[in-house]
Amino acid sequence: MDAAKPQKRLKQSKKQVAKTIFLTCMLFYPLAQFLVFYVYMNFNNILMAFQGMRTDGTTYWNGLENFKLVFTGVDNRLIAVSFWNNIKMFLLTLVIGMPLNILFGYYLYKKKFGSSVIRVVYMLPNMVSGVVMTLLFMKFMEVGFPQMMKELLGIEMPNLIRNNNSAFGVQVFYTLWLGFSSSIIIYSNAMFSIDDGVIEAGKIDGTNTFQELFRIVVPLIFPTLTTYLITGVASIFTIAGSLYLFYGLNDVPQKTYMMGFYLFKIAMAGDLTAYPMGSAVSILITIVTVPLTLGTRWLLNRIDPMRDVYGDIA
Repeated sequence: MDAAKPQKRLKQSKKQVAKTIFLTCMLFYPLAQFLVFYVYMNFNNILMAFQGMRTDGTTYWNGLENFKLVFTGVDNRLIAVSFWNNIKMFLLTLVIGMPLNILFGYYLYKKKFGSSVIRVVYMLPNMVSGVVMTLLFMKFMEVGFPQMMKELLGIEMPNLIRNNNSAFGVQVFYTLWLGFSSSIIIYSNAMFSIDDGVIEAGKIDGTNTFQELFRIVVPLIFPTLTTYLITGVASIFTIAGSLYLFYGLNDVPQKTYMMGFYLFKIAMAGDLTAYPMGSAVSILITIVTVPLTLGTRWLLNRIDPMRDVYGDIA
């Protein structure tokens, strides 16, 4: 019996070693990705913000010069327009998009007339390539819509996509339209997870449709709304819209620029001397976004009607 114990411990030790090797191999790839694409790239981004770069790729220290260029350089007007466009895009999608998504999600949840057809129709944009959807939309806005307005109302419509004054409005509409399909599906699915007994109890207490939606359904799906709001605030200044698909890299109307596209253009243009200022812009964006996101998270924790049930947001 005593001779069997060392053999048993040896087998257990071999199993533990094999398990450790397996877990190490499984974790190596994601850990390497994290170290290279998050730790190294962010560290390099911060370092580059305080450097200048020559056309041959060599760098030199230039202190806060890149941050000064953000506010006083040739692109300062474009950066300011992009900054405010991102804020306007977020607020418009919040004020217009979220209420409509909740209402239509509730319509699907209640299985009203045509809800099954609506669910299929609004899933179509997610099943079709984004490039194809953009091409179809552009064709309609440039040809179909002006022709329809002329024949029905006798109005000569300008090219709304190319017009500097209307291009941003088209971007807002297109963003709302694309996000509408996935959002109402997510909201309606969250509503379907609500216990039917809660809804029945509300009906017994005499709640009408309006009260059921805003006093029962919305509070119960508040964690889903919170996730959308926090992730939306966290990415508020990385929104690029569909500018590249609409206009390519160089034909974007200036009033339509957004921060995500501005940084994307710097990267795609391949001008190494512009990279340090792009890094400075991204750091300034982070300085604004981090407290804004944490503040949003704190506020939503305070007003969460289900806080006593679920606890604070992790």
